[in-house]
Amino acid sequence: MHQKTKDNIEKIKKAIEGDAVTVSEIFEKTNVTEANIYRYSSLGYIHLPYKGGLTQFHRGKIPEKKELIHMLLFDEGRTYEDVGERVGLSRESIRSYVKKRGYKERHEEAKKRRKAIKPNLENAIIKFTIKKGYDECVGEAVEYYFDKKRRNRSRLLLKNLIELVKVYKQAEKDGRKLSYKELAELSGIKNTSTVGTALKGMGLKSFYWNVNEPFPRNKEMKIKKINKAIAEGAETAGEISEKSGVPYGSVTYYRDKGYIKMPKKTRKRKYNKTKENLELISIVMDEGAKTAKEISEKSGVSYKNVKYYRREGYIKVPK
Repeated sequence: MHQKTKDNIEKIKKAIEGDAVTVSEIFEKTNVTEANIYRYSSLGYIHLPYKGGLTQFHRGKIPEKKELIHMLLFDEGRTYEDVGERVGLSRESIRSYVKKRGYKERHEEAKKRRKAIKPNLENAIIKFTIKKGYDECVGEAVEYYFDKKRRNRSRLLLKNLIELVKVYKQAEKDGRKLSYKELAELSGIKNTSTVGTALKGMGLKSFYWNVNEPFPRNKEMKIKKINKAIAEGAETAGEISEKSGVPYGSVTYYRDKGYIKMPKKTRKRKYNKTKENLELISIVMDEGAKTAKEISEKSGVSYKNVKYYRREGYIKVPK
């Protein structure tokens, strides 16, 4: 046997003599890999204290914490893993204890009670948190965060929402008018558009919007540009948009709401070439062209149009 293997086995035996029970605990104390621990165990060099079920170590430990284990299992309906973490045992040890003592049905009933209580408990906690938020003047943020319907797909964290409300209310108190961009920078939010959505969801209006003035501060400037473009001769929304630099959507929106008066739409008639084509065809026919193909080649009128004029009776050409 190699000297290193002997040293590893001695380390593992010392760890087992101590409090180490599971392979992970032995690994933490000895720094021998788990693969080697299992290999030494399979070769018979060491005897692991834990191979499922209750070991001598566990039998001594469970009675000491029996009251705590029973409280966690049957009063609170905790899982085997939760109980194991609290009392310092593995999940499998707790499961084996419950099975051998015939406590499984009792534990299942406790879990059902816990599941029934959980939603009511969550609602009570949420209500308490919202109330606490309003006491600290950030209730809008807390209520918006917990309301899934209003929040929709917003991924803003609660701390960001609280900071946004604090910045908003402080600015309102100081009489400052902050844009969405400024609010986003001060509250630590990266995306500016999410600030507008969050404020709307929380029922907080923008500093530049109110009932009488439904547009931001640049509305008057845009309308002046549009009126100037109309005075210069722009008629359609597209022409006004090109001349004024105001987006096409804004022009049509202001028009529909009655903020601007656009000139009446005059539809330009397309230039009719029929008369001109017929004159050319008559000249060519006088010169001796008889078929539709000859007429088309000499007059420059398309063969399709020549056939159309013949079909409609404008000209008489043999087929």
